[in-house]
Amino acid sequence: MTCSSTGSMEAVVMNCFSEQDKVLIIDGGSFGHRFVQLCELHNIPYVALKLEHGKKLTAERLYEYDNQGFTGLLVNVDETSTGVLYDTVLLGEFCKQNNLFFVCDCVSSFLADPFNMSECGADVMITGSQKVLACPPGVSIILLSPNGLNHVNSSNVKSMYFDLKDALKNQQRGQTPFTPAVGILLAESSAVPRFWVEQTVGDTVDYGSYTDANGQYYNLNSAYCTTDSLGFVTVRKFARENDTLFTRYSITMDGRTGMIVEVWFSLPAADAAETPLPGADALRSFAAQAGLESLGDWAAPESSPYDCALYSANGGALITASTHPYTYTGYTAADGAERWYYSLALQIAPQT
Repeated sequence: MTCSSTGSMEAVVMNCFSEQDKVLIIDGGSFGHRFVQLCELHNIPYVALKLEHGKKLTAERLYEYDNQGFTGLLVNVDETSTGVLYDTVLLGEFCKQNNLFFVCDCVSSFLADPFNMSECGADVMITGSQKVLACPPGVSIILLSPNGLNHVNSSNVKSMYFDLKDALKNQQRGQTPFTPAVGILLAESSAVPRFWVEQTVGDTVDYGSYTDANGQYYNLNSAYCTTDSLGFVTVRKFARENDTLFTRYSITMDGRTGMIVEVWFSLPAADAAETPLPGADALRSFAAQAGLESLGDWAAPESSPYDCALYSANGGALITASTHPYTYTGYTAADGAERWYYSLALQIAPQT
């Protein structure tokens, strides 16, 4: 989901519950209370199990709510506003005994604290890009169990952006319903070194503007978008050094499917030299964003001019990664060294 984790919390409430439900909310701090606010907003009947500031949830307190007709339980697993980590195994056992749909907001706890979705029986797990994943904010992730998928697929949500059923349909063909946060998704993919993404896509330097010898004006803080005759869209940002214009980065997507087919980044040699190339698993993650992981026969080609590559004979698809020094005519970096580029590309043979 291209949104903060609160957006995913709202999407889960909208897609998994209705006015016919009755949910129990662990309300032990400001983040747990957010579920209370969302249920009020969407007219979901609820009872808030309120805890004193900084107090953990005990089994005795939890089982005061046993056999009271609840259909779901929502919890912020790591209530960082009070510093309390809840016992998901305890909560999962309670949900199992009472046949409750179990939602875990793990935004702060995912990969930081022990959490086993299968072991505790959670139906939904929510996390975000900006916590332990250590990426910029703007992407939230929703994991659904088989029971969670059933709830979403049987829902009838009156929302365009937060319709998870529509998101799942698009996911089957490697797409998102709306424009994804491409830079953050690249940072989450090990196929592109995170440092390169942070220094290019995530760069917040004010580059000003530039007018070339032909009078063409460039706002160097804006992205320029072009579409070719085949429907491929390229987003590009420029920079200037010694009165020479060059590309800081470019990202090319298939306008029909939304999949990324090529990324290209440029950094000064002092920052970028000796960048390790990705391994096979990282290249497969790039195939996954394009919906091609199911081809199943990705392997290194027997012979290739590329530094790093994977090939699928089934799909006639080739993924390549390379990094090299380069110099623009008439351009030398301030320190006298060349710039380096990092390129990652997906090529698919045309159908015959």
